[in-house]
Amino acid sequence: MMKRDTSDESKKPGPAEKRPQRTPAAGGRIFVTAEGIACVYDVISDGWSRAVPPLTWRSLGAAVEHRGTAIVMGGIDGGGGDELGTVEQFDPAADVWSVLPLLGKQRRDLGAAQVDGRVYALGGFDGSRQTETCEAYDPREGAWTDIAPMRVGRDQFGVAVAQGCVYVFGGSDGGSRSGSVLAGSEVFDPAAGKWRETAPMPGACAGAAAVAVDDSRIWLFGGFDEDGVSNDAVHVFDAVSGTWLPVVHSVMPSTRNSVAATVIGSDVFLFGGQVDFGELGTCEVFNVHTLEWRKAAELPSPGIYSGPVVF
Repeated sequence: MMKRDTSDESKKPGPAEKRPQRTPAAGGRIFVTAEGIACVYDVISDGWSRAVPPLTWRSLGAAVEHRGTAIVMGGIDGGGGDELGTVEQFDPAADVWSVLPLLGKQRRDLGAAQVDGRVYALGGFDGSRQTETCEAYDPREGAWTDIAPMRVGRDQFGVAVAQGCVYVFGGSDGGSRSGSVLAGSEVFDPAAGKWRETAPMPGACAGAAAVAVDDSRIWLFGGFDEDGVSNDAVHVFDAVSGTWLPVVHSVMPSTRNSVAATVIGSDVFLFGGQVDFGELGTCEVFNVHTLEWRKAAELPSPGIYSGPVVF
């Protein structure tokens, strides 16, 4: 497990800090999709239901929430494993999928984010290399446009939005699970249209899940190292100070990478993923204030899921 700095006790997140807590929205639902299926988790009942399947079979894609819908993009198909540039949108109110304009570059293991109504497709593997290409989609314009590329081409990285900026953490820059695993991180400022470096992760890591809580702290869970070994690490990045904070007595109950993660209130929900190339259906919930874990209902099917998207 990666070594953590415990030198500054005053910055440790957890029960000792009496920060305001948000209550999860009643009736909250979480959408995930993978390999031709779509599922919805009901937070209140702790149960899963199947949604209308997507139009395209895909794995290793990315998904992001956009004004009450889920936008799913990229990945690989179920035939020859070719990289995809297709994009679809799921409207849970109408229970229907629709086709959106194609990405400019086909890729898998990419990242996705949404800031102020614009959707971003970031990096990924394009079939020959890890790309630094980034694109933005504005529904009002109905097209993807190139934006400033990342400083380092990468795939399988953590991505989260905080303070109006898009953060990417770690990943791989040289071949799926066989190349160089990164500790380097960077941040995109949509207002400036530029990327800049930020503090590197405590150790090289790819396949970590990242979620922003209260628009300031970004929590990262799991991942794998240069040898492809999965971990149970939990890290916290402070987007205000640009520094990593120590976490006390907090590791994941299940060692895994490529987890799908989202947050409702102070609870982080983690779904699926894999360990030693075996896919998991494990679902767990972590409270960022109490640092306590609890089990949630298992996924209907194990897998590496895109999303999750909260409705």
